[in-house]
Amino acid sequence: MTMYRHPASDSTDCIRGKTGFTRNVHVWEIGWKKPQRGTHTIVGVATSSAPLHARGYKALVENSSESWGWDVVKNKLYHKSIHTGSYPKINGSPKIFIVPDKFFVILDMDKGTLSFMANGIYFGVAFDGLKGKTLYPIVTMYSVTYVTPLVNLKIS
Repeated sequence: MTMYRHPASDSTDCIRGKTGFTRNVHVWEIGWKKPQRGTHTIVGVATSSAPLHARGYKALVENSSESWGWDVVKNKLYHKSIHTGSYPKINGSPKIFIVPDKFFVILDMDKGTLSFMANGIYFGVAFDGLKGKTLYPIVTMYSVTYVTPLVNLKIS
């Protein structure tokens, strides 16, 4: 699946997957080129109640109590408008880890955790306490000047 956001002035949008997960382990690959990421580049999961649109330029995924996200440009984790820590925490990683054009999201609903991986390196648990929820893949769409091919999603 490839998702696009056409330029829209003074607004921010999210794209949420159609299938919610309640159990088992789910992995999906994100293909998102660095030049197309913009300033609000959040990847994560959300409940069906998370907001998908806002007027103005806002970071939607991390501003909701219904979503958990990783800002892949700023290397920060967010939930409920709270910066919950830098991520990833890899031995010897630079202060700003440059997330490659392709990376993986790992949602373990049996353990209630959300993790990420790239270049064969597992980054560890980003969020826990997700067990018992129905969660959907989500990304923030933010672009002002061009059509952004956002995600090539492969869920297994």
